[in-house]
Amino acid sequence: MKEELRQLCKQMRLAHVMNVYEQVPFEHPTQFLHAVLSSERSSREQGKIRRLLQKARFTQIKTFEGYSFESVSLPDSVTIEELKRASFVERKENAILLGPVGTGKTHLATAMGVETCKQGKKVRFYRVAELVSILQTKFHAGNLRERKKLCVNG
Repeated sequence: MKEELRQLCKQMRLAHVMNVYEQVPFEHPTQFLHAVLSSERSSREQGKIRRLLQKARFTQIKTFEGYSFESVSLPDSVTIEELKRASFVERKENAILLGPVGTGKTHLATAMGVETCKQGKKVRFYRVAELVSILQTKFHAGNLRERKKLCVNG
């Protein structure tokens, strides 16, 4: 029976279920099923976030924890909470970070990108010099539109 369950889980792509089903306490079958499937969903969500973070190609993973907003100047229409939620992404707006070296622009951009990945959205991290170089190369090769699609779609 255990091997049959293993095969069924494999065929149905429920890999996490097989790892937790014996550990889930229950009094009623629906309680058991709810707990196991919730665990599977959680595992899949975490896997998706890991994949999105890898595809984003951050140089380092940074979060808002410990970030000081003291040196950050925002327009009146933008709040720190909006940056933390990366709500500009939903509105299909851009965020441009300007400032001298060492003021935390990369940290802030990465933290916003990580938060966006946690929301299940695709992100691609570029340093400005890298992006300009890529765009110039594509422009001179005559396929800038192709690169624009890659930038937009990840």
